[in-house]
Amino acid sequence: CGRRSGGHRYENASRCRSCIESNVVETSVNPESQMAKSVNEHEIATSRGKQRDLRRGAFAGALAAVAMLVVIVVARAATGVISLLDVLADALLLALPVGLFAALLDAFGSHAKTLLLGGLLVAILLLGAALGRLFAAQTAGSRRFKWGRAGGYGAAIFAGSAILLVLIAGRRMPDQIAGLRVFAALAALALAAAAFGLTLAWVLALLRRQDPPPDAAPAAEPDVDEARLNRRVWLTRAGLGVA
Repeated sequence: CGRRSGGHRYENASRCRSCIESNVVETSVNPESQMAKSVNEHEIATSRGKQRDLRRGAFAGALAAVAMLVVIVVARAATGVISLLDVLADALLLALPVGLFAALLDAFGSHAKTLLLGGLLVAILLLGAALGRLFAAQTAGSRRFKWGRAGGYGAAIFAGSAILLVLIAGRRMPDQIAGLRVFAALAALALAAAAFGLTLAWVLALLRRQDPPPDAAPAAEPDVDEARLNRRVWLTRAGLGVA
């Protein structure tokens, strides 16, 4: 838009109006690109939310494994019956080659048993974390306490532990499960498995409730592009008024 020399008004008001309005249109945001950007940001946020939920599931599973181990140790000390740790340690000794076991004894001496127990504890924690991650993937971010599904995990743990108890202790330590002692050992396994399932469902639900509900309306944030566009339109109208 041109100006006459000497500070005169614009030559053509209509021509100036069309010039400024075209500038506003060119600087406006393309709706398609804005939509694509929103979809991309939504996908990124969804992916990050899934990964965070899986990490929470792994943490809940590891904590559930700790609760299970506490019940196992307490039941072993209170009743004196054979525990899952005893069965797993014996199974590991059976699986180790004789040469490797002798080498471990030569290398660590009296500490070999402590290292064996520590390795079993770490393996149980890792297994619990893996089960918790699977549980989180199956429950798909639900904020409710999934007692039924978690109970299924506990039942599976009890079944596997009971089979190991009967097979290994029945062959290696039959006196440990003779008579009523087998029922006491199975009851301790049932309590440990229940502790795992209940802790898993409870901890994961509490962690998920740290986030706002999915249907909660997010706080309104100003649109930077829209604010700039409105400001430019206001300046345009002000300039046309002066013209």
